[in-house]
Formats: sequence, C-alpha cells, structure tokens
Amino acid sequence: MRIIATAARDHPLAESELLTAAASHSFKALKERCAQVRAAATSTAEENARYLAVHAARYVRHWADPDGAFRLDAKLTPDAGAKLLSVLEVEADARFGQARKAQEQESPAAYRADALVALVTGELTSGSDGSSRSGSQATVCIRVDGKALKRGYAREGEMCHIPGVGPVPVAAVRSQLSDAFVKILVTDGEDVTTVSHPGRTVTSRVQSALEERDPTCVVPGCDTAHGLQNHHWDVDYAQCKTTSLVGLARLCAWHHSLVTYEGWELSGKAGSWEWREPPGGCSFETGPLSDTG
Repeated sequence: MRIIATAARDHPLAESELLTAAASHSFKALKERCAQVRAAATSTAEENARYLAVHAARYVRHWADPDGAFRLDAKLTPDAGAKLLSVLEVEADARFGQARKAQEQESPAAYRADALVALVTGELTSGSDGSSRSGSQATVCIRVDGKALKRGYAREGEMCHIPGVGPVPVAAVRSQLSDAFVKILVTDGEDVTTVSHPGRTVTSRVQSALEERDPTCVVPGCDTAHGLQNHHWDVDYAQCKTTSLVGLARLCAWHHSLVTYEGWELSGKAGSWEWREPPGGCSFETGPLSDTG
C-alpha cells in the first residue's frame, strides 16, 4: 500500500510491522499507525521542523460548485484542527439535541456544517437556561508518553498524539500547558500516570496579576496586546508542575511560537526582559506578523 511505503521510506525497520498490521487492522487503524511511524523523530529539532512545515503551509480556500454551493477546504496543524473539531462537536451535538426534540433528523455532517457557521458568526445555540453556549466547554485530549514529554520529542514506538486527529510534536503539548482547551494524559506503557488539566494551573489571582503586569508581549520592541499566551519562561511547567507570577510571562502568539519551535529564549525579569536567538541564528524575523500576534 502507498501509505505503508510512505511511512517506511524514512523508517524502513517498521515496514514488516506495518505489513503485519495491514492484515489485522482496519484501514483507519492502519493509517493511524503509519502516521505514528512517520512522526517518530531523532531530535526535538526534527520533530519541530515537520510541524513548522505544516504550519507554514496552512490555508483556508473556498470556491463555488456548478450548482451554486459554497465549498470550503482548510489545512491546519493537528493541534489547531483538534481545537476546531472539539468546539464544533459541542455545538453540533447541541443542534442535534434540539432537532431530536422537534422530531427532526438530518445527518451528523449537516449539523456540523450548521455548527461551523454558528461558531464563526457567533450565533450559537442557547443553553437550557437561555444563555448562549460557549466553546470553552470543549476539551482537546492529548496522550503523550512520559519519557517523550521529559525528553522533548517522541521516538519510534512512543506516543504523542490527539485521538482521532493524529500525532503532534511534544513541543506543541508543552506550549498548550496553560490552555484551558487541553487535557493531557501522560502514559507509561498502557497505564495513565498523570492527568493534567492545564487550564487550572494558573489561579485566577495569579492570572489577574500577570495580565496587569504584562499588558503587552514582554519581548522588547513588541507591543502586541491581543491573543497573548502564558509562558513558563524560567522552568518548563512539565518539570516544575507549579505556577507563580515570577515564573510567568505573557508572549504574543508569534514570539511564543519562536520559543516553542525555533529555540529562541526569554530571560531576565519583569521590566528588563532579554530576547535571545538560538545558537547559529534564525531566518525568522523576531516581530509579529500583525497586531493580533
């Protein structure tokens, strides 16, 4: 099969295993296993480079069919796609529930289409109390091997993936550690050793103080104020498992991506932050693409 050949091209030792799996697995399960094999890396840099290539190629395209239908196609990183799907399913399920009460029935794909429009336009289904629904009810679950999380990348045979979506780099997991969307399950073999709900790690008190102290991205020269992300700048949260105002800083999405995937470093302290490029330099500009980060 083509998917086996593609996976085995860079990982020839896995070819026999994949051929065996083809005889006993469903096509969907085989595709997922091939994706895991292709995602195996020998370094953090290799794993991040593949992710950045997908990010650089992201797009949303649209066109009209001959019958006048509006068509949409998108390419996103797996973590971004998982967030979209998670919120989409919450709204689609709500619409299905309403339709069932009205004794109406359409396909799940139809409800997802309605949900997508509702999410973009803000016309979400009302809750039972009449209040508007919120996408924050959705959660993305990421499974990652403890050894991979500690090392910084996943080797062959290790897992770091979003069920139903596919593999993600370990760096992407670490970058989501302050995101309320994400639930992280750290595994050791078949056993789940830790379940982390990262959105709860920063208390409301610390978050309020952080937002007051860092109203804009802390990187010198960057004044982006929208879409800022919490960053454990001194010790990675995966190691310290604690949050404090001193150990946190707020970065725009652009600079947070450079820290996560390109090896840039933030050091110093509030009022005197320093921004350093990785050893050997970097071809990326250090400023955000726009005021939205």
